[in-house]
Order: sequence, then structure tokens, then C-alpha cells
Amino acid sequence: MERRVRWAKAVVDTLAVDSTQDNVRAMDFIIDNTTDIAIHRLAPKVLPNEQFNTRKTYPARYRLPQANHGYSRAEMIIKIEIFALGSLFYELASGQSPWAEVTHLTEDEIALRFTNHRFPDSTPFAELGTVIEHCWTREYTDVGQVASDVNGICELDSGTL
Repeated sequence: MERRVRWAKAVVDTLAVDSTQDNVRAMDFIIDNTTDIAIHRLAPKVLPNEQFNTRKTYPARYRLPQANHGYSRAEMIIKIEIFALGSLFYELASGQSPWAEVTHLTEDEIALRFTNHRFPDSTPFAELGTVIEHCWTREYTDVGQVASDVNGICELDSGTL
């Protein structure tokens, strides 16, 4: 688990440096031959005046359902990105995307589960599982808070990371 927490830290540290990053998806990160994680953008960033369509940008397992709840565009993108971070951390911790074991689910069924706060079980991932839950339940308001919690986990485990 220590390596997976280190990967989560690398991801969130990359995003915290540039708060305008968007399009957080597992496919945008690669594990190199040293088992470190690196960003590898496959999708272009959304420019300030472009239409932001989450259905086109994110697979259902990474998509915040009903994303525009009266937030400004900037606030909406942050909420969307933090939700996607939760799904990315889940994939890093478990080795599979959220709800991957339920192969028959449609995108709408996945969105409904997320809308109803029915999330995959992240408790096996200890403190990182708590971060995942907070990402999915919108308890974070910016990536810096996510980074702080992930860095805190790394500090607790500093003897093993």
C-alpha cells in the first residue's frame, strides 16, 4: 500500500502545483519502469472559454454526477477534478476502476450510484480510503486540501515510504 500512497502523493502534488490542471483520468498518468508515476496528458486542457462537457471528458467512473449545482465555472471544474481524483486514487489503491467488478453497469447506472452516494468500498485502503471518500462526497473545496491529507498519510508512514 505504501507505493500506492506514494503514487497518490505524486498525482496530487502535480495537480497542486498547477491549480488549472483539468481532465484527471487514470489514462493521463503512467507508471514508468522505476515504478514511479508521471503525468502523461492524452486529452488537451479545457480552455477558459470552451464548453466543458464532462460526458465527453470523463469516463462514467470518474465523472461527478450533476456537476453544475450553481457553481461558477472555476468552482465546477475544481469539484469535478476532486471527484475524479477520488476515482483515480481508488484505481491506484485497488488496481481497478470504481465499479469495475460490476461489468454490466451502464454509464447512467454508474452516475445514479454516485448521485445516490453509493460508492465502492474504500475502507480496505485505510487513510487513503478516507481521502477517496472525501473526494467523492465533495468534502474538499480545493486540491490543496487533498494534497494536505495525502501528504499527512505519507508523514504517518514516513518510516516505510
